[in-house]
Amino acid sequence: MARVSMFFVWCVVFACSTARADVRASHHAAPQAPAAVLDSLIDTAGIPKAMLATFRRAYDENWVVFGSGSHQNYFFLPRTVHTTAQGTKTVWGVNVQGADPNGWNTGRAAIVAQRSQLGADPKPYAHYLLTKVQWEIDCEGKRMRMRQLVDCDDAGKVIWAGHYDDALEAPANGSNGENLVHTFCEPKLRITFRDVVNTPMGEPVSADRDPE
Repeated sequence: MARVSMFFVWCVVFACSTARADVRASHHAAPQAPAAVLDSLIDTAGIPKAMLATFRRAYDENWVVFGSGSHQNYFFLPRTVHTTAQGTKTVWGVNVQGADPNGWNTGRAAIVAQRSQLGADPKPYAHYLLTKVQWEIDCEGKRMRMRQLVDCDDAGKVIWAGHYDDALEAPANGSNGENLVHTFCEPKLRITFRDVVNTPMGEPVSADRDPE
């Protein structure tokens, strides 16, 4: 279909059962997008069932894209935002495998290689699906840090989890971290999964709209 190529650029995967408690639908949540909605917008043939269910969720919950790398796309979930005692904000994000014309799991090998270099057992990563990341962001000071990281497999099991105590710091210029701070702190800059899917191939995805 017409939007398949653009969808390949931003496609997402998110099925870790441990994340479900972090993403609670509010009374403002849009109705769940039925299968027919995405079927009418993208070519869903060949998409694994768990992935397709995840795409519907990303569409319904308006996940916000802020970067990419290592064959993954990076999103944060607006409904998981909380304010800390210090006045900063925390938000859960997902680093998810992107699909390309060569298949739906091209990002998995890169993650296996990265984790193996850190001493992790590569066997559980044979079914790796995504990484959850909890970020803390100081919009006034333009600083950020990672607080938690959780690798999940396609059965919803946690492969590995870690907590971090690094100090808040300014992200490097041009980095995904800088993009996260900008899009998180400036709602008008946000582009969602739904925006991308609904934009015809070849046309720019516009952030010139009223934020939620």
